[in-house]
Amino acid sequence: MLSGQANRSYLLSSDLLTKPQSICLMLADQMQTYIDARSQQDKHPLVVKINNGKTLAPNPYIAIANKAMENCIKIMNELGLTPKSRLAANKLEDASPLADFLKGWQPQ
Repeated sequence: MLSGQANRSYLLSSDLLTKPQSICLMLADQMQTYIDARSQQDKHPLVVKINNGKTLAPNPYIAIANKAMENCIKIMNELGLTPKSRLAANKLEDASPLADFLKGWQPQ
């Protein structure tokens, strides 16, 4: 039995999933990364000591959570799951010849 990470990697690299399933799996993976990073971020201070306590640095889980959140938003935009992407899709659809045809002829 494969571990969670190995299983996700196998599924992403295999032909078992269609493209929509793959992108949904990528979104789920990034969401889990965000959740894991946030839970670790809550367990540690915002500033951590590195180099045997000689240097202070931002908690590395903050950067991991931020990057995962950015990736989630990109994937969600691609799938039309954000208000902004839905508005953009509606504008494109309203201006298309097909949308005009489906609305019917309107005298001017």
